[in-house]
Amino acid sequence: SDVPLFGTMVAVECDGRGKIGVIAFPGLGKTSIDAMVGGGAWITNAEGQRSRTDVNKTQRLEDGLVLTTDWEGFRERDAEGNLNRLAAESWYMRTWGDCYGHYLVASGRAVAMVDARLNIWDAAALQPIIEEAGGSFTDWDGREAIDSGDGVSTNGLVRDEVLRLLESRAS
Repeated sequence: SDVPLFGTMVAVECDGRGKIGVIAFPGLGKTSIDAMVGGGAWITNAEGQRSRTDVNKTQRLEDGLVLTTDWEGFRERDAEGNLNRLAAESWYMRTWGDCYGHYLVASGRAVAMVDARLNIWDAAALQPIIEEAGGSFTDWDGREAIDSGDGVSTNGLVRDEVLRLLESRAS
């Protein structure tokens, strides 16, 4: 397909936490996002211009865009009810695949990205990017873990709302 929203992710992990994260989007030219703990999160656009990025300041889930990779991951976890509640309580919900959805949170375009399936090598890159952009990266249980197999990126302000909607795994 001609959808350019895939990315290559690289991370440095130390003591179970992502310390440096980079996502490059080759289909979007030179667009990338990177962060190092203590150094902020930075976007480089297709023209090579680099600028600091921050999450948005939307305070309520009902006013924000929520993203997920796909519906299948929720079905596999018997969590379709959770996904339906997220969709019902957000302003709008979309499926923007994988790292692009997390990028949209870090760049202030979405309030949350919920991944039902997430590998440690992906989570390790996302953790510093989201946190250095001012957001929160946790697993579905609210732990700041990269090895749980799932992940939630938020602007930090809607974190508790999203985690509440993920609490009950039965649909």
